[in-house]
Amino acid sequence: MSGAAKSSELREILNGLVAEAAGDETDVAILFSGGVDSVSIGFAATELGKKVVCYTFQMGELKSADSSAAKKIADAMGWELNLVKVPVDNLEADAIKLAAILGCKKKTQFECTLPFLYVYPKIKERVVLSGLGADGHFGLSKKVMIHHRHPRRLFDKYRREYFSLENPAGLLQQRILARQYQKKYSTPYFDKKVFDYFIRFDWDALNKPFQKHPILYAYEKQFRKVGRRNHANLQLVGKVDIICQRLLSGKLNTKNRTRMMDFWRDVAEKHGNKKT
Repeated sequence: MSGAAKSSELREILNGLVAEAAGDETDVAILFSGGVDSVSIGFAATELGKKVVCYTFQMGELKSADSSAAKKIADAMGWELNLVKVPVDNLEADAIKLAAILGCKKKTQFECTLPFLYVYPKIKERVVLSGLGADGHFGLSKKVMIHHRHPRRLFDKYRREYFSLENPAGLLQQRILARQYQKKYSTPYFDKKVFDYFIRFDWDALNKPFQKHPILYAYEKQFRKVGRRNHANLQLVGKVDIICQRLLSGKLNTKNRTRMMDFWRDVAEKHGNKKT
C-alpha cells in the first residue's frame, strides 16, 4: 500500500470540512451519483451523525449505472434516496436557460448542469454537499492519462492549473443554482486543505493499486460494505449526452451542426450572458 493510503489524514480533513459546512443542521443533502467521490462525502456526514438525504437523477425513463448504483448504496447505508426524473421534452428551453442564466459555454458545462435544473427544486435540506472536484486530483481523464500523468512535474502542473481555473468542472453553474434556491453549497474536494494533501503524491501513488485508492482507504470499512466504481463522466453515464443529441434535429440548430460541441458553442454565442 502506497504512502498516500497509509494515513487517516484525508478522512480527518474531509470529515472536518463536512462538519464545517453542515454546522448545526441535522439533515444534509448530497448530490449523489453512487461514485467514489459523492459516496465518500456521505460517509463523512454519517460519521458526524448527520442524516444523509441523497439526490440522484435519470433522464426521463432511461435508467443509468449512476442511478442504479445510487439506489444500491443508499439502501446498504440506510440513506434516504430521491430519484429525480429529468424531463426530456424541455430541451430547447433548458438549453437557452443554461446559456442565458447559468452562463454555460462548453459542452461539458451544458450537459453536466442540465439535470440539476430539476434536481435543485426537489432539495428540501438547506445544506447541499457534493463530491465535485475530486476528479481533478487524480487525473483520470483520457487527456491527462496520455499527456500529463508522467513525469511528476507534468502531473503537478496539470493539477495546479486545473484548480486555478475560473470554472473547473462547472463549479460556477452549481453555485448559481444553489444561490437561486437559497442553499448552502459545499464542495470539500475543492478546499485547499484537500489540494495540499493530494499534491504531495504522484499519479501512481494516487491511483495504484486502485483508482482513487486514498479515498477508498480513508473510509475502508464503509467501502468494503458498498463496493467501489471506477471513474466515469457524469454526462455519459447519466445518458445526458444521448438525450441532448435530439437537439440537433430541433429549431435551435440553425447552422445544421452535426456535432454537439459545435451546437453548444452556437447556443452559448447566441444566448449566453456575457456577464457570467
